Amino acid sequence: IDGSEFKALTDAHLGDDLVDILHDDPERILVRDRDLRYSNIFTGSSERIFDLERDGYFTQYEEPAVDGEGVLRLVNRLLPIEGVSEILYRDRSADAWSVLANDVVSPIRPAAVLSWISETGDAAYVVTRHENDRGALYELDFPSRSLGKQVFTPPVGEITGIFHSLDNQRFLGVQYRGDKEEVVWFNPEFEQMHAKLRATFPGQIIRFLDTSSAEKVFLLATFSDREPGTVYVFDQTDGTLKSFKRARPNLDPDLLRPQQIIRFTAEDGLEIQAYLTLPHHADADNRAPLVVLTHRDTFAGRWHWGFDPTVQFLASRGYAVLQVNHRGSAGFGREFLARGRLELGGAILQDLSDGVAWVVHQGMVDRDRVGIWGGYL
Repeated sequence: IDGSEFKALTDAHLGDDLVDILHDDPERILVRDRDLRYSNIFTGSSERIFDLERDGYFTQYEEPAVDGEGVLRLVNRLLPIEGVSEILYRDRSADAWSVLANDVVSPIRPAAVLSWISETGDAAYVVTRHENDRGALYELDFPSRSLGKQVFTPPVGEITGIFHSLDNQRFLGVQYRGDKEEVVWFNPEFEQMHAKLRATFPGQIIRFLDTSSAEKVFLLATFSDREPGTVYVFDQTDGTLKSFKRARPNLDPDLLRPQQIIRFTAEDGLEIQAYLTLPHHADADNRAPLVVLTHRDTFAGRWHWGFDPTVQFLASRGYAVLQVNHRGSAGFGREFLARGRLELGGAILQDLSDGVAWVVHQGMVDRDRVGIWGGYL
């Protein structure tokens, strides 16, 4: 393999996602656009797993879960017109799918997120909101078709990812996002490794991207609010860490501005989380103009802590920047999400106004120079 003669396996406009490289299958990979299919890397041919003509054009297949043998075992089927989310399951030895569970859900987001198949193959780990508004991780037993013990509940925010070994045989940890991205490891080896890396990169988020087949060499990225991001190759056997590529290498982190995490109370008493970035020299004697940024996807998006080129550009020009995760933003629970419905020109706008009022009250922003930019607002 020399990196030459790239072959397009999918149409660029479809926006396909790679689901699994199927380590035990040398010819096929599992990909997803609106549905799921196996794609042959040599011939480019594909085999669709579901029939959209039969299931309906608006049907969506999300959160596919593959077991340790590379077999697709679980998938979340979302029927947006009916407002129903179904967990489909099949046995290793059968091609027929059956409905393992279903739930009437908000048309905005499904109720359950499927994740990883357990070591035994008789259970899976799923994130569901049936007892916790922000979701919790449970074991799902196939034979009894019932939820087992609760494995993890995020202290804040929502679960955003599950870590498992490359061969899908071991459950390793959980990623969740509150104010920042966090990871809780259930594997002692990975917990110790991550602790050493956090000591090496204080104040930065460390994200594992890929690993060697023996899980001894890792590709990882580090970033923060003032660090655009650097990709490293980490060899656990000898502890070496080599820089592979840094994003925007000409930017000096010392010249960039920190992204503060703030909270304020909306007019109706709802707590709202936001991020505030102040330019250099902003104080009571030199109040900065303020730009309010709204995220692009009002009901499925949110602002995150980390480097944002637009924010840093505005701050470098002397503007304060406020990023409000108003009601209806994702990542704060289903109730918080639902409170934004039908409020695009009402309570959502009031949340932004309340955020501006809070920032102005701190005394470092000029109340007569406030603008809003982005999103649907």
